[in-house]
Amino acid sequence: MPDSKIPEKQTDDFQCLHKRISDLEAENAALKSCEQNLRDAIAYVAKVLGASLDSVLLTDEKGDITWVNRSLLDLMQCGKSDVLGKSTAEFFWYAPGVYTSTDGEQVEIDDSYRAAAGAVMQELLESGRIDHWETYVRRFDGVLVPVEFSLVLLTAEDETPVGSLALFRDMTGHKKVENALRESEQMHKIALEEANEWVWDWHADKDHVVYTPKVVEMLGYEPGEIEPTRDFWESHIHPDDLDAALKDKADHVAGKTDYFETEYRIRTKDGNWRWILDHGRIIERRPDGSVMRAVGTRVDITERKMLEEQLQVSHRMESIGTLAGGIAHDFNNLLTVIIGCLDILERNPDAPPAHRKKHVDKALATSRKAADLISRLQALSRDTTHAKESVDVYACIKDVFNVLEQTTDRLIEKQNTLKADQFHALVNKAQLNQVLLNLGTNAVQSIEQKGVTPGSYLRVSAGYHVIDKPDTKGLSAGRYVHIRFEDNGIGMSEEVRRKAFDPLFSTRNRGTEKGLGMGLANVYAIVRRDHNGYISLDSIEGEGTTVHIYLPASRHADAAPMGAEDDAGGKETILLVDDEEQILEVAREFLRHQGYSVLTAADGETALSVFSANRDRIDLVVLDLVMPRMSGLMVFEQMMNIQPDVPVIICSGQCEETAMEGMLESAGAFVKKPYRIHAFLQTIRTVLDHGVEKKA
Repeated sequence: MPDSKIPEKQTDDFQCLHKRISDLEAENAALKSCEQNLRDAIAYVAKVLGASLDSVLLTDEKGDITWVNRSLLDLMQCGKSDVLGKSTAEFFWYAPGVYTSTDGEQVEIDDSYRAAAGAVMQELLESGRIDHWETYVRRFDGVLVPVEFSLVLLTAEDETPVGSLALFRDMTGHKKVENALRESEQMHKIALEEANEWVWDWHADKDHVVYTPKVVEMLGYEPGEIEPTRDFWESHIHPDDLDAALKDKADHVAGKTDYFETEYRIRTKDGNWRWILDHGRIIERRPDGSVMRAVGTRVDITERKMLEEQLQVSHRMESIGTLAGGIAHDFNNLLTVIIGCLDILERNPDAPPAHRKKHVDKALATSRKAADLISRLQALSRDTTHAKESVDVYACIKDVFNVLEQTTDRLIEKQNTLKADQFHALVNKAQLNQVLLNLGTNAVQSIEQKGVTPGSYLRVSAGYHVIDKPDTKGLSAGRYVHIRFEDNGIGMSEEVRRKAFDPLFSTRNRGTEKGLGMGLANVYAIVRRDHNGYISLDSIEGEGTTVHIYLPASRHADAAPMGAEDDAGGKETILLVDDEEQILEVAREFLRHQGYSVLTAADGETALSVFSANRDRIDLVVLDLVMPRMSGLMVFEQMMNIQPDVPVIICSGQCEETAMEGMLESAGAFVKKPYRIHAFLQTIRTVLDHGVEKKA
């Protein structure tokens, strides 16, 4: 029987073959697992890309589309069969012309656009990717879609291109927002220009201010001439307005107000001044509270200011016109007393001295009343709107009530409940007089419409009001005088009360010219804009009205000591210049009586001639302002050219602010007509002695 044992060498070969078959089976299983994992990964990626809101496509190495997601089909408004196998160039390369886009714009496609697209494709070949290219793709209906396009070139291990992955993001909504924003900015720009308004944006760390171009045109500069710094702007603010403007901003920086709003004058390139309303607020602060950034607007309100000034003048004249009849009546009464006393003296030249003195004293006292009446009338009509001082509110009310008492029905009680020096406000005195006169005139008219009876009254009371932090009235922290102006007239309905401060609203009856006119609008402007105060009113129809006014309080200065009662004289030479011969005669007589040498001139030309001929001996000139042929101001200027150090006293019936305009720094003093001889002599002596000190 043959031997069945397998040779050892053959057994080893079988074992090797078996192991090899096992290894191949394991490798095959691993490969199948990898293939499954790859299929799963591809399916997952396809699922993710398919769910993407952005449009995605894959291409082969020739640029033909092999796969797209649902978003791309929605973007192109087509089906898969419309795009698979097609070249991507069909999306980007289309004939030149004007196309409609989904954002509503008309898009012009020309050779330059096609060249730009070609450059982008070249970049893809060189760098292997395109990032965020904003372009258009054409839908199958011919409409262009604005997209943000990104693309990655897919390569094999040897860097050979095998395809690409592209992503499109529909920018239609974004473009619409951009277009709307651009239109809004354009409309805002037009609105700012029509309103004479411009925007500013201040970055504090660099002290850099960005302005809209309107500011250059408005202030007369060329582009680039306005330095973009806060210091440049503040250096052009009128000196009289600078402190108030900086205070308003400082209060806002300190957190006292939610925003700041201030009015001031700004110097233009040609040296003129324009009124600006500056409004702004801080939008960024550092951790320590300091300012990082502030924004705001500035408005040219020059025309508004001019109209307000005209309005104030108009209402001053209107108020004075209302009082003119009563003033004339009262002034005639005073003249009757004066003329009567002088007639008695003329008819009784031999009367006893005591009898003569009684009538002289009465004529003098009545003359002072007449002068005081004219002085108060001038104060009420004075056109000074900027200078503020500490004013006794009691004294202003007393002056206005005196005028009203003399010019309106005296059955209406004028009740001033204040005491002298009890309340002082930091105001322009002429404007406060105007406010009180307007309120008084309106109150009297209200009472007259209701019917004047015993018990009809105007009443003014006051109190101090302290604000620790900004309140709903818009007042800054501080101390205020709260003035309450009451009447028991006809009152107002709620509708009228709400419109009372509207400058275009009036309840005047054309037949009687009585009622609530623009006077309250004028009062509102003076209180709010000129004095940073507050005004409101309460009224009950048929019962009366109370106006509440809040004005900044002040600390009043002590009254200046009165001079000595003795009439001072001297030996100096004085030149009197006045076109009223009677004034010259009276002044010459009492000056010579005090020892002075006196030269006179009845007009400007004569005055210059006398002055030139006697310049070495004239120690003082007393100069009237209003004269024929040559004004006092012209005479003053020429005298200063001849002899700059000669003392001059301006003597006029005008108010001091008006009379001294243009010569305040050079003239020695101002004396208002009519004057008392004692006060006039004191002023002359003071100016002469001061001149000696200067020469010494």
